[in-house]
Amino acid sequence: MQRKSRILIDQSHSQAWTVDLELAQKMNPANPADASYAKFKEIAEDAGYSVAAHLEGEITAAVLANADILFLPHAASSEWEHTVGYGDPLMSSTELDAIGEFVNTGGGLLVLGETEQAKYGNNFNELLSRYGIKLSNETVQDPTSNHQGVSSWPKPEFPTMLLSDFRFMVHEVALYRSGTIHLEADFAGEVFLRTSETALPPSAAVAVATRAAEGRAVVLADSDIFGDDSISDLDNSKLLLNILGFLSLGSKEPSRDIATVRAVLTQSPAWLSMQTAIEELRPLQSKDGSIEDQSNHGEAAMWVEKVIEGINELAPKFPHQVDYLSQAIKDLQSWINSGFAIPDFYESLELFRPDRNRNNDVQHLAVFSMYTQNGNPNRNLEVLVTNTFWPDWLAQKEQKYSNPAFVPIEFIGFTSGYDNNSAVFFPETVAVREVSTYKWGGIFCDREAARFRKVVAGAQELLYLPLPY
Repeated sequence: MQRKSRILIDQSHSQAWTVDLELAQKMNPANPADASYAKFKEIAEDAGYSVAAHLEGEITAAVLANADILFLPHAASSEWEHTVGYGDPLMSSTELDAIGEFVNTGGGLLVLGETEQAKYGNNFNELLSRYGIKLSNETVQDPTSNHQGVSSWPKPEFPTMLLSDFRFMVHEVALYRSGTIHLEADFAGEVFLRTSETALPPSAAVAVATRAAEGRAVVLADSDIFGDDSISDLDNSKLLLNILGFLSLGSKEPSRDIATVRAVLTQSPAWLSMQTAIEELRPLQSKDGSIEDQSNHGEAAMWVEKVIEGINELAPKFPHQVDYLSQAIKDLQSWINSGFAIPDFYESLELFRPDRNRNNDVQHLAVFSMYTQNGNPNRNLEVLVTNTFWPDWLAQKEQKYSNPAFVPIEFIGFTSGYDNNSAVFFPETVAVREVSTYKWGGIFCDREAARFRKVVAGAQELLYLPLPY
């Protein structure tokens, strides 16, 4: 996903951490880094995320509407911690419900607890009980596997058979007076960090992840790990980015809504009529696209006329294709007049130039007699509506890796010649009287991406490969 997620950090519930370095200096004048998440914010923003703080008021659905990831840092009463100085560490039931719904509908939730969790006066565990997770009151000690020889700074371990990718580029991390995590019987996630065998308690969960409906949640039993004085230790910062990547994948809000565009097309009477006509023509055509049986010419002419009617009805939606669509109609009429000989779409193919309008979310209507690579070998009449995928980040990359013929596209609608694994749309597939000059090449990036995801997911499941998010 190229659009990085929006992170909202709660600062409204008496947090013991702040992203405001000036406030951190007031909270802990002797060691502001022990109260600051300013580096957390800097690292996340350098990676392309946007980071904002929620400073006052309840956490509501309206507040969460502008976030993809909600980060709840350790919160406490002033009796136990130097805090931001405002707010109640207890979230209201309304807030808990809003957060639960946020996660269920695709949001990401990051919760950082602490050692001796119960004493701080927050109700993180009430929230986490929805996912079968509970922050314990223990304090991990590890005299052998620790950071800088300090037994209360344990170095936890990744399980060998880890399905998620939290260990990508992460060799070691350190915790600082960490608690542990108790998992209920209904916990359906994954423990991705455990204490070592030499720790007390041994092999205890200290970091877990779970998927809840359409969203995701990550819980760590230590909040110091991402503080300014610790985030640069070992691979702590890399672990942070892996966690944010995992939580980003639950985000429901896309940068573009292609599903709605598809739904509009599939409900169009003109499109449905064209699809029907194409499928009725298909069994009448020979491999080269001609219709040899003269007894079928009357029926074929009727169906081609339906295709022409559909082009005329849909044409106003494609004003940038007026010349091509006019010529496509002429080529179809010429095919009828030829007695359905081998079709010739040379003239219309010359005018079909998606490379000249290579802009994001521009649709093109294509009507050709064509075969599909790795799909239908026959040159049947097909109708496609494609969408150009050309966001700003891709346009910027293409300035360096220029290929003027490359047109990344995705399907809005297609007839059954593309109801297969074909992932390209090339001029050479079209029925023409002579070879055309090839000026563009369409790659269905939605299909290529799906294929890539399937292969990589299979490899990851088989080999337990840690991969970047």
